[in-house]
Amino acid sequence: MRMSIAKTFHFVINDPKWQTLDFNLRQHTMDAVIATLTEIGFLEVFDKFEATLNLSGNHELQQLNNDFMGKNNPTNVLSFPSYEFSNQQWSKISPLENPIYLGDIAISYQKIEAEAFEQNKSFKNHYTHLIVHGILHLLGFDHENDEDAEAMESLEIKILHKLSITNPYLTILED
Repeated sequence: MRMSIAKTFHFVINDPKWQTLDFNLRQHTMDAVIATLTEIGFLEVFDKFEATLNLSGNHELQQLNNDFMGKNNPTNVLSFPSYEFSNQQWSKISPLENPIYLGDIAISYQKIEAEAFEQNKSFKNHYTHLIVHGILHLLGFDHENDEDAEAMESLEIKILHKLSITNPYLTILED
């Protein structure tokens, strides 16, 4: 299924490395967003939300991580939801006539590149996982405790499987 995300998903490219990819970034992002919304039963109100994807690098993600999370190091993805609602409350969006601004997702090119190499994944697949992860955060999912983390990871694995991407957690070595 193809949909235009031009009105609902805004791209801000703050690092030129994002323009060197060998795949259509916008279309690939849309495919990941649609797969995520389809899996949670939210696709029918796709046009009822807006979000921004900030495609940056380590410097900006480190600054954001420090400013908002109190961690002075770069990270792969940060989500900044505009609403604090549980993962069961997004269904209340459907009656709205005007789009809701769900929030922002910021992603670091360099961090994704390094992690993909370390974990023996393709950049494209790792990026896809982080888009799915970020969208789920905007919709109220989190991994603050073991139960929530397991539920969110299971959902990510299911969505990624439908995009022909293997379980991303299988390649992560535990300490």
